Amino acid sequence: MLDRYGLLDATEVAHIVICDKWMASIEDSASKQVKRLTDGLVDRSKVVEDRYAKALPDLTRQVGEHGKMVEDHLSRMGLSG
Repeated sequence: MLDRYGLLDATEVAHIVICDKWMASIEDSASKQVKRLTDGLVDRSKVVEDRYAKALPDLTRQVGEHGKMVEDHLSRMGLSG
């Protein structure tokens, strides 16, 4: 096998170095980076979901309360029908 190395031309050496060694390393690094970024986005979306899931029922309740107050005020002013 070692005696074959002396017979390789520049194209074959480049193919071995780039395709067989560097590409595997680059693909592995890129895959890890994509996984890390995806996990970060998922975590962040869960935080946002939790934040707004808790607030929405409160906001809905407050809208109903304030709507009732507005209706009462308009009624006392003689502006509601």
